Amino acid sequence: SRSSAASDVYKRQEEILNEYQLKLIGGDITYGEISVCVNVFGYAYEKNILRSTAKVGDLIYITGPLGEGRRGLEDWKNKQQTKYIKKFFNPKVDFDKSKYISKYANSCIDISDGLYSDLNQICFSSKVGAKIFIEKIPITYDLNDLTFGDDYELCFTAPDHSTQYLAENGFYMIGEIDDSQKIEFYEANKKIDLKQKGWDPFA
Repeated sequence: SRSSAASDVYKRQEEILNEYQLKLIGGDITYGEISVCVNVFGYAYEKNILRSTAKVGDLIYITGPLGEGRRGLEDWKNKQQTKYIKKFFNPKVDFDKSKYISKYANSCIDISDGLYSDLNQICFSSKVGAKIFIEKIPITYDLNDLTFGDDYELCFTAPDHSTQYLAENGFYMIGEIDDSQKIEFYEANKKIDLKQKGWDPFA
């Protein structure tokens, strides 16, 4: 029933608020079949890291594997009990990683809409391009992991002199920023054309 579904939403909402020590301070009134609106406010660790401040010569990093959310959804649909199901239904936010990269990153974005789509936001806002080396990306399934989304990781750019510090702390260097104003993917030095581009909420 609708009341039962709403009760489940409120319960999960309370669990998340408690887990991340957040306070619910307001709400809004909307009309429709289903409408869930969430705004979260906080403070920057070291500085405001924007989409528009990537620099030519920056290296591109991600904070974790891609495709685990997609795998979790498929396993759930197929009634398979795997560790990936939690990745889809209950993704965890790693604030320690966020805090660490704030010392080095020039630009940053979450990649919940897919690496291709969200990295494109950085490139567009910064008026730069990117070369991505697929063999450097920890992929769960296949190339569709680059565009599917539901991976609650970060993609960020940082100057190359930060490489040692970032590599030693579990971040994956997957490419570099250039001045081409387009994104190109390479595998074994061969350019790859991705058929899907990622989630578009306005499509």
